[in-house]
Amino acid sequence: MHKGIAASCWEPYAGRIPLIIQSSLIKVDDSALDHIVTPEEAIRLGADALAVAAYVRGKTEATHLRAVADLVRDAARFELPVICHIYPRHLDGVPRISFEPEDIAWAVRCAFEVGADVVKVPYCGELQSYAQIVADCPVPLVAAGGPKADTLERRCR
Repeated sequence: MHKGIAASCWEPYAGRIPLIIQSSLIKVDDSALDHIVTPEEAIRLGADALAVAAYVRGKTEATHLRAVADLVRDAARFELPVICHIYPRHLDGVPRISFEPEDIAWAVRCAFEVGADVVKVPYCGELQSYAQIVADCPVPLVAAGGPKADTLERRCR
């Protein structure tokens, strides 16, 4: 959650479940690309971890990765883990999330190379490909959903 919600709504849950503060205000088309919390603020709010979102592929990839690297460096002073929610983009026309295994593998590599403690990426829809992506990641990896399906029925290819 963002810092304002944590400041105004977190007290009943403090100490009972982990608090992860989201630092990013971003959109897939880069119409928003900013960060609104520092590790110091997150610590004052009682955070157990700091989350940061980033997009790879495209002209702003380096800007996104620099923001993640800077947050990782600053959070390390407080031993505050950083969870990177990282999404690859298709850039053919309107920017949108890519669920291609190669793109997801690239996003994972980018996140752990800049120091993320945990990486969160979309599921690609292909069990074998995703298993390989997970196996190749040296830090914990979390699935952030996946391609839209026609039904709620579980599908593994």
